[in-house]
Amino acid sequence: MRLLASALAFAALALAGCDPAWMSCEEVEGMLESEAGLEVVEEEHPTGWGQDRCLTCHSAEAMHQRNCTGLTQVDLGAIQDTVAERGDASCADCHGHNGVQW
Repeated sequence: MRLLASALAFAALALAGCDPAWMSCEEVEGMLESEAGLEVVEEEHPTGWGQDRCLTCHSAEAMHQRNCTGLTQVDLGAIQDTVAERGDASCADCHGHNGVQW
C-alpha cells in the first residue's frame, strides 16, 4: 500500500505543470489576452521555460482539437498535420522559441 501511495505521489509530481487533455477553452484563452499573445514567455510558462521537448507535457493528441482563439481562419487540421510531421520543432512557429534556439 505504501508503494502505491509513493508511486501515485511521484506521478503527480512528474505531471505537475503539464496540460491535462481536458483543459477547456476558458483555461487557455488567457494566453490570447496577454501582451505576448500566442508566444510563450518565461513569466507565463516558468515550469517549462527553456525546454525543447514541448510534447513531453503538452500532448499532441489532446491539443489543437478546438479553436479557442475566436478567429474563424484557424485551420486545426493543418496545425495537427504540422505537429505530426515536425513534432516539438513545430511549436515555435506559433508560440515562439520558449527560451530555446531551435
